[in-house]
Formats: sequence, C-alpha cells, structure tokens
Amino acid sequence: MKRMKFKMILPLLTLCSVLFSTIAFSQASSDKPSNKWEVIYQQDGIVISTRMDNCRIGKAKFPSQYVFLKIENNNEESKTVNYDFGLQYYEGCSGCQEESEFHYAISITGNSFLEADCNFENYGLSRIVSNPNLDGGWKYESLKITNVQID
Repeated sequence: MKRMKFKMILPLLTLCSVLFSTIAFSQASSDKPSNKWEVIYQQDGIVISTRMDNCRIGKAKFPSQYVFLKIENNNEESKTVNYDFGLQYYEGCSGCQEESEFHYAISITGNSFLEADCNFENYGLSRIVSNPNLDGGWKYESLKITNVQID
C-alpha cells in the first residue's frame, strides 16, 4: 500500500521539481530589466518605484530604452522629494554626483502619486538608458537614486 502511494506521488513531485527549476533558472538568467513597477526606496510615507520600457520617439527606426520613476506620497500633507537620478554604466555613472544636472525636486500632494511613461509628461521622472539608433553607447548596469531628501 505504501509503495503504491509513493508511485502515485513520485510523478507529481518530479513535475513540481521540474517546474520550480525552470522558473528559478529563468529568473536567475534574466538580463532584461523589468517593465513592471518595482519599489526601490521607502521613507517617511514616500515610495519610489522604477520600471523600464521601450519608447519610439518621432521617426526613429528603433525604440529607445528608458527608465521611469513613480513617486507615491502616502502622507496627508504635500511633500517635496529631492533626489539625484543616476544611471550606472560600465563606463561610469551619469548623474550620481550630488547636485548633478539630474538633480530633481518633485512636489507631490498628499495621498497621490506621479509616474512617468512614454508620454514624458512628468519632468524629472524619466531618463533615456540607450538609443539603438546611434552607434556606440555605454553599457547600462543599474539605476541609482541618491541624496534623497523629503521636505
């Protein structure tokens, strides 16, 4: 009786093991940035999330890759979020130094959020990562939000 139950359970365990291994491998080997919002910073009721997407601008042959931010204010009162929006490349960091040209101060009302997308309506919440329409370019590694101050 015990042997028969084991024979029935063994294929199920094997299937689960194969599925789990496939899922774990696909996550570990993924080198594509996520196009879903991922929280990267939380403090004092402010939540900053990021995602990447490709946007076709004008008549460009290929879409360019952009990184977008979403800033949520979970407080009752308005807040101003100051930050440096850096992009780390293999060749160096663009915007990682304090008060760089990519330093922003975003005001956001209480219990609301601002987010960027391919419409580029919210200044300071997006940066281009790569443009395949141009030769050369740096190799992107990561996003860096630094020097965050909440007022």
